[in-house]
Amino acid sequence: MADLYVSTTGNDSNEGSIFNPWLTWDKAFHTADVGDTVYFRGGVYSQAINTDGAGIRYTSSYGEGNSGTLGNEIIYTNYPGEIPILDCSNVVAVNYDYHCAIWIQNIDYIKIQGLHIRNVLEIDSNTICEALVITTRCENIILDRMVIYNIGGVGFRISQSHNITLLNCDAYNCCDAIHFPQPGNYGSGFGISSETKYPDYVLLDGCRAWACSDQGFGNSSEGITEMNKCWSFNNIGLYTGEGHGFKLGWMYHLEDAPFDHLTRIVTNCIAAYNTGTGFETNDTSHPGTGYDFFNNLAYHNGYGGFPALGMGFRILNPSDNDLLRVLRNNIAYDNEYYDLWLADGSDYTHSNNSWDLAITVNDSDFVSLDYTQLYKVRKSDGSLPDISFGKLRPGTDCRNAGINVSLALDGRGRPWNNPPSIGAFEYWEGDSITTVPRPGIHKYSII
Repeated sequence: MADLYVSTTGNDSNEGSIFNPWLTWDKAFHTADVGDTVYFRGGVYSQAINTDGAGIRYTSSYGEGNSGTLGNEIIYTNYPGEIPILDCSNVVAVNYDYHCAIWIQNIDYIKIQGLHIRNVLEIDSNTICEALVITTRCENIILDRMVIYNIGGVGFRISQSHNITLLNCDAYNCCDAIHFPQPGNYGSGFGISSETKYPDYVLLDGCRAWACSDQGFGNSSEGITEMNKCWSFNNIGLYTGEGHGFKLGWMYHLEDAPFDHLTRIVTNCIAAYNTGTGFETNDTSHPGTGYDFFNNLAYHNGYGGFPALGMGFRILNPSDNDLLRVLRNNIAYDNEYYDLWLADGSDYTHSNNSWDLAITVNDSDFVSLDYTQLYKVRKSDGSLPDISFGKLRPGTDCRNAGINVSLALDGRGRPWNNPPSIGAFEYWEGDSITTVPRPGIHKYSII
């Protein structure tokens, strides 16, 4: 177990000490071993000009990196107070069909925190761009306080992996402007995808996505994805991209695959000022599966985007099991066409949403509707900034209008109000306006 260092002034022939650091991220990811901590000093690191398209391959399958173990994880982190940036703008890939910054495969028990990736760009119209990929039987990985931006496709992509946590990560400016045949349709901040029955579980907590051409958060996984306190805003449909906030995906018709279990848990999330929908199931003609949408806010979606997509919540028509999709305690307000749109012939399970209740939501219910607060700088520990956007004023009918969906405590040992408020934030008598959101459900263990 060792402390190792990477610096823009280093050399890969060095031993990796603080006084004689390595130079490249490749060296760090290919060399660190069980229990090591690698510190990346601040500055801009250029990706290799000529690559096979996969960028930094971090995979034990080909002897290009090591896994940690339980209690002895490998940690890759920014040096305290410094920002290391991997810049991929100089890449001229040998394989023009693919451009990736970091590819992680068959790796267990690692943590990557405080690193930035930028400028994973399309080389021609056939290029698929992905900044950070975790795929094929990776387990027990944490991504913390990472920032990915200016990507010609997907920022973070997770596939066929289990117990993956993304904590306080940002992705923005993700757009495949020239991709053939549907430019804009692969621009996503976070993409969770899997076409296998591998027992995937992915948690996104406190993550943000904006300025993506198709959606901030996308999902087409057979596994379970939980999103808590995630903000998706100002995703602008470009080219054939639609600019959704959260597109929750579909289930494939796999032999013997169970389609009647809970696969999506979306709590305390915000979708605002997206040109498409705020939240949509995206499961037309696919098998229905369990979706829990609890205590979310969809505000001012649509307005200038694709025709007839400006809805707060868009519930489509699966081939079966449509009542497994459960919506409770959500607020939808000031969306272009509908706060809720339900496809013909479809149904869902619901109660205590703003459209279910005998209340009329208006501007006066909120402390602020200035969505630009969602861009605010994160706190020093990486957590979401304090905002007043979307928080309910004292006396509004939206307070205590919900139904209990969890017995979780509020972080200070108090059970939630009974009944709770609707929307993304909870309150207590005597608390300030900046009361924190609820915790997520977190049904599974995370390292």
